[in-house]
Order: sequence, then C-alpha cells, then structure tokens
Amino acid sequence: MKYLVLLPSLLLAGCSSQPFEQQTQDMVLEMVTGKSYSRNAGSCQIIKHECGEGNYTEWVQENGQLACACN
Repeated sequence: MKYLVLLPSLLLAGCSSQPFEQQTQDMVLEMVTGKSYSRNAGSCQIIKHECGEGNYTEWVQENGQLACACN
C-alpha cells in the first residue's frame, strides 16, 4: 500500500524545482520514518497545515532554502 504513493510522487517529481535525487531521498525517508519531510518551501505550507498536533519544525538549509518536518 505504501508503494501506491510512490508512483504519483514520481510523476509529480517532474514538476518540482527540487532535484530528483533529493526527492527520492525524501520519499524514502518518509516511508522509513512514517513522518512528513520536505526540502521544498512550497510543500512546507502543506505539511504545516497537515501536521496538526504534531511537532512541526522548519530550518534553513545550506543552500538558503527552507526545509521542514512534522514529527
């Protein structure tokens, strides 16, 4: 069931400003940990909204872009 999310994610990956390698790493990290994670500022707003009672965190990466997670 987890892998059904992978196909649409890969299809949408072509529309992202994030490199494919980072997208793949993010998807694997999410599947392993079960937590939402993104290195894309646009996705962070969605994660923040969906996080609810979770522990939402944001940080600035070395490249100056925003990253976030819902733990």
